[in-house]
Amino acid sequence: MTFASTRTLVVITILWAIALFGIDYAKNPKAAEQLFSSKLMGVSAKDGKPVIKLWMNHMCCTGCLSDVTKALEKIPGIKVRQKDLESQESADMEATNKPKDYGNEVDLEITDLKTVDFMMIDHALRDAGLTADRMELSGPRHFRLNAELKHVCCSLCATGVREGLEITRGLKSQGHFKWLDSFVVDKQKKLVTAHARYDATADVNELIIALNHIGFQPTAVFAVVDAEGGVQPNSAP
Repeated sequence: MTFASTRTLVVITILWAIALFGIDYAKNPKAAEQLFSSKLMGVSAKDGKPVIKLWMNHMCCTGCLSDVTKALEKIPGIKVRQKDLESQESADMEATNKPKDYGNEVDLEITDLKTVDFMMIDHALRDAGLTADRMELSGPRHFRLNAELKHVCCSLCATGVREGLEITRGLKSQGHFKWLDSFVVDKQKKLVTAHARYDATADVNELIIALNHIGFQPTAVFAVVDAEGGVQPNSAP
């Protein structure tokens, strides 16, 4: 019995792959073109413009959106983008026994990212009787979150923050902190700097909740856009 040579098998495999690709392209050209899109070729398809999205577990009508708009109207650097929702009057007449998905997303237009304090957003929503389950920042390819702390009185405090965040970062397998590349704790500046992974969407709430869980309350959280290719210490694997 004669077997095909290695070269012959390679040629047959390549020809067969080309044939399959040709068939797939003929039936679905748009999907095939996406194989060579800039995003999949290692180049971000985003334009770098920052975007903030709030996921509200309760945002059922225009009355809810109106309260969110009013709560955030005095916060620098952002403006609530209006969207089509059920009117407050209609929602008031709706039967209470009807199943409903109350959650909704709120987009924030950013006029100046440097001035946006995510803690101000959190506090303003809570003062209005609402909360955002997620505060997601995306757009810039390299950015970091600076969480300012009021209390870091000694080296043990700084170590506690560092060790607590290391433990929390270990929950990536459970879907948490997938956006986090590394973090640095600066005792002198009372600052926690969380570097986001390249082109990531960072949930700022995850950082705030993690700090709360280990016993610290940030006074402010700002996003800083880094230069392309910036060095990030203590990089996670």
